[in-house]
Amino acid sequence: MPDITMPKLSDTMEEGKILRWLKQPGQPVEIGEVLVEVETDKADMEIEAEQGGVLREIRLQEGDSGPVGAVIAVVDDGSVADAAPGAAPEAPAATEAPSAAAETPAAAPVVTPTPTSAAASAPAPAATPATPAAASTQSPAGTSAAHAASTAPPAAGTAKVSPLARTRAAELGVDPTTLRGTGPGGRVTRKDVEAAHAASTPTAPAPAKPEPGQPGSGTVTVRPPPAKAAPSFAPRSGDAAAIRRIPLTGMRAAIARRMTESKREAPHFYVTTVADMDRAVELRAGLKASGGVAAGVTYNHLILKACADALVAVPEMNARFAGDAIEVLPEVNLGMATAVPEGLIVPVLHDADRSSLFDIAARARELGEKAKQRTFGGKDLSGGTFSVSNLGMYDVESFVAVINPPQAGILAVGSVAQRPVVRDGELRVGHTVHLTVSCDHRAVDGARAAEFLTEVRKRLENPVSLLVPQGEE
Repeated sequence: MPDITMPKLSDTMEEGKILRWLKQPGQPVEIGEVLVEVETDKADMEIEAEQGGVLREIRLQEGDSGPVGAVIAVVDDGSVADAAPGAAPEAPAATEAPSAAAETPAAAPVVTPTPTSAAASAPAPAATPATPAAASTQSPAGTSAAHAASTAPPAAGTAKVSPLARTRAAELGVDPTTLRGTGPGGRVTRKDVEAAHAASTPTAPAPAKPEPGQPGSGTVTVRPPPAKAAPSFAPRSGDAAAIRRIPLTGMRAAIARRMTESKREAPHFYVTTVADMDRAVELRAGLKASGGVAAGVTYNHLILKACADALVAVPEMNARFAGDAIEVLPEVNLGMATAVPEGLIVPVLHDADRSSLFDIAARARELGEKAKQRTFGGKDLSGGTFSVSNLGMYDVESFVAVINPPQAGILAVGSVAQRPVVRDGELRVGHTVHLTVSCDHRAVDGARAAEFLTEVRKRLENPVSLLVPQGEE
C-alpha cells in the first residue's frame, strides 16, 4: 500500500500543518483527486492523490504538523480493495472498544480511593476552624484581635506569598509567612502585607501631619511611607497586562527563521543608483491609452522586465553560493516579494528572461491574485534565482532589502516620483526612481553589482527596449 507523504511545496518549507481532510478512511480515491489541504510557511495548498484506491489510514490528523517527507496517510492500492472498505472502519472500532473497556475498570479502582481520600480530607476543614477557635480562646486571655489574626496562619505553617507581596514585605519589614492571605487559595497579597504593616504601626499616620514640632523619634515613624514609592509596581504590572501578544503563524515563524539565517550567513553589501523615469512614464501613459492587454502594464512590470534582461547581461548576479563553489544558474526565475496580511511571500516568475513584457504583466497579476487567496501551486513558490521587492506603491523613496537565501541578490525599488534633477547643467523637475541591490558578498562583488544596476537603469531610461524580445535589441 503506497504511503502519502508531506510534500515539499516551497523552497523554504520544512513542515506542513494539516488543515482539512477531504477524504476519510474507507472512502475511494481517484488519481488527481484532492485529498487534503495543507498549510505551509507560505500558503494553504491542496495535495492531490497520485495513487488510486481506498484511503486506508490517516496518520496525521487535522491541526497536526509534520516534517516534509513524513507519512500522513496510507492508500490501499487495490490489492485488498474488497476487504478494505468494510474491514478498515471496523478494525479500529474493535481495537478501541476493548481498550476503552480496559481503561474503565482501571479507572474504577482509582476512583475508589478518591472517596476515601475525600473522607480523610473532610476532617481537615473541620480541624481548620478549630484553630481559629483555639486562637479565640486565647484572645480573651489578653491577646489583641489583630495579633490573633496574624498568629492564626502560623498554625498552618505554609502560607503562599505572591512575588509582589514578598518584595513589599521586605520593604516594610513584615514577615509574610505570619499573615493570613486573602488571595486565591489563601495566597498572601501586597494588600495583606500593607494592611499588616498599618496595623502594627498605628502611630505612624499621626506624626506625619504635625511635622514642625515632632521629636526625632516621630520622624523615624514617618520615614517608612516614602518607601511606598514602590506603588510604581502597580502601573508596571498594568502595562504588562496591556501588552498584546500575537502568536507566530507558520509563515511569520518561517520569515523570522529565514531572515535571521540570511543576515547571519550572508555578508550583505548594498549598491544604489537613481534612474531617470521620464520616458518610462511616457511609455506607460501610451500603453494605458492604447487599451487592451497593454493598458495593464505598471511600473513594477517594467522594472521586472528590465531586471530579467539585466540578469542575462550580467549572469554573475543570477547565482548562489554553494559552499565550495559559486553556481551561476541558467534560468532567470524572478521572485516577487508580495505583502499579505500574515506576512510576506515570494511567488516566482519562471523563465522571466524569455517572457515578453506583456507576458510578465499577465503572470504577475495572476500570482498577485493567488497571493490574495493563498491558492498557490508548488511551482509558484519554488525555483527563484533572484528577487525584486517594490515598495513604491507606499510612497517609499528608497530602502534596502534582505536577501532571500540561497539567492545572491535582491533589488529594492522605491517610488517613481517627481524630484529635483540636474540635466545639462540646469536644475529641473523629473521623474526618478531609487534602485538598491543587496548582494551576498560570498558570491558577488561590488563591480558586478554596479554593472547589473547600470543595465537595469539603461533599460528603464530607454524603455522601448523592454518591448523588444531579448536578443533582438
